[in-house]
Amino acid sequence: MMEHLIADRSAGGELSQPSHNRSILRRFLASALLLCLLVSLLPTAIADDDWSTANVLTDGSSSSDAVDHDGDSTDWWTIDILNGDRLEVDVTSPTGDYGFDLFGCFGTDHWEGKVQIWDSQDVNGVMERDQKHFDQDFSSSGSASISALVNPSSSDWGSHTGPTTWYIMVKSLSTCARDDFDYTISPSVDTTNRDTDEDGFVNSEDDCDDVPGTSTEDRKGCPDGDSDGWSDTGDRFPIDGTQWSDGDGDGYGDNPAPATMPDHCPQYFGNSDQDRYGCRDSDADGWSDPDPTAIFSTESWNVSDGADAFEFDSTQWSDYDLDGYGDNWDNFDWNASRAEAGVGVFYEGATEPDACPLRWGSSMEDRIGCPDSDVDGWSDPDTDWGVENGSDAFPTDDTQWADRDLDGFGDNPDGDSPDAFPDNPSQWGDSDGDGWGDNQGPGATQVDYFPSEPSQWADMDSDGYGDNSSGLNPDGCKDRAGTSTMDRYGCPDADGDGYSNSDADWPAHPSGFADAFNDQASQWADTDGDGYGDRPVMPNGDFF
Repeated sequence: MMEHLIADRSAGGELSQPSHNRSILRRFLASALLLCLLVSLLPTAIADDDWSTANVLTDGSSSSDAVDHDGDSTDWWTIDILNGDRLEVDVTSPTGDYGFDLFGCFGTDHWEGKVQIWDSQDVNGVMERDQKHFDQDFSSSGSASISALVNPSSSDWGSHTGPTTWYIMVKSLSTCARDDFDYTISPSVDTTNRDTDEDGFVNSEDDCDDVPGTSTEDRKGCPDGDSDGWSDTGDRFPIDGTQWSDGDGDGYGDNPAPATMPDHCPQYFGNSDQDRYGCRDSDADGWSDPDPTAIFSTESWNVSDGADAFEFDSTQWSDYDLDGYGDNWDNFDWNASRAEAGVGVFYEGATEPDACPLRWGSSMEDRIGCPDSDVDGWSDPDTDWGVENGSDAFPTDDTQWADRDLDGFGDNPDGDSPDAFPDNPSQWGDSDGDGWGDNQGPGATQVDYFPSEPSQWADMDSDGYGDNSSGLNPDGCKDRAGTSTMDRYGCPDADGDGYSNSDADWPAHPSGFADAFNDQASQWADTDGDGYGDRPVMPNGDFF
């Protein structure tokens, strides 16, 4: 094919077509060679001349560039580090001296450079370069490398806390001849003391790297709302700085007093919250069950210490006088007196409320829990509760307690000295049991005028003969006093011979049985009606 590329000169001295093509090819090859040379001289990374557009460095990655005082004299780089980090920056140039220069330097031509490190500040939410903390020269005539260790928290580096942005400047200085040099910048971040969340715990120890916290016990560096050392997620009481653990899960903390609501039974679930916290409460009234031998408690706990005196009765819990009856009451009328006593509370439906909460007592009939000297169930009277209210009218006699008519004799018929007439204050005895009283004194009612004769009790004419017609020796003349005893009882007997005077209802002998001779004590019968008595030996005796 070469023969086709050979150019012949024409008659006019100009190149033939093949010669012209070779000329174009030479120019193209020369241009391509120059372009390749220029590309090879470009830096591997291009840094900007102003800090505000600085190129970003990455931890552990190197970047290369070149500076020239007569051209691109300054490069800016930037890198962000977190709280606690330390930054090491190495800048190294591979460029050596440029050799002997007779005219410009009259000696060895070398380059000189400068490295500066600046911190930053936040200006309206934008990080801007602030103060210079490092400024060092390097050159091909001395050390061609610079190493800077940035410790943000030290005073030399600004005493920074939190994340920081750093700016690194690499600059070419003016020399006698050539000023350009290549360099490689290599950042290395030491994260050993990194504290991302700025809570004082380095990440290697912090259990919550990205969330600030002060916990130190279960976990380090996690949120601890109550500042007790235990993290919120591990604290059973995240808003109480005195408690954090609850071994039995009953809602009361294991720490003892003075901690808030300390669990007195930390190994056993309990819901008591009145006398002590977190112990067994069988009736769920808030007061703990007694535990005298400390089986469930941290210490022995009795009623005298505050335990529930009625562990299976939710309406009662205290028993100030220890008589077995609770101090709570359910009668509004008691409110004033109970407020003065200072024990118990009003509780609707309270079981067997103690009427005498400050005094031991066993009464349970008229009122509950008051002194009962004779132990008959009825309380002794006092200034607030008398016999008229229902107290024991006979506080030393266990067989009697009531006395409705207040006559001093008990209403219990089976007791000692019972009142046969419990509603009649003038009577109490009935010797013959006929329902009429033995008392015959002034003002007495329901009087038995025959206290030893059950068939008789009344004697309207007071002649000693009873008015009950079916009783013993009934009075034949109830409204007229009399002494007759023969034909009838208690009728007038003028001559005192035992036979009554006759009247319209009771004729004389022989028509009836009355005395035929009212004025003769020795005669009373006249069988033949002749006017002479039947007794012959007596005056006016009838011999026939």
